[in-house]
Amino acid sequence: MNNPVKLVHLFLLAATSIATAAPQPNIVHILADDLGWQDIACYYRAAHDGKESVYETPHLDR
Repeated sequence: MNNPVKLVHLFLLAATSIATAAPQPNIVHILADDLGWQDIACYYRAAHDGKESVYETPHLDR
């Protein structure tokens, strides 16, 4: 009875170490209320009406 328990524990330890070794993707989900299509600089066309963007978003624009 002791050997199967050790075998299961060894298997679970190996499985978790393999699962954590895989690189994870960097996914950012931004949820904003009342955000229009012209509020982010990457979608704003300043040449259209000559105005600047409402918010500066340099990291989203990269």
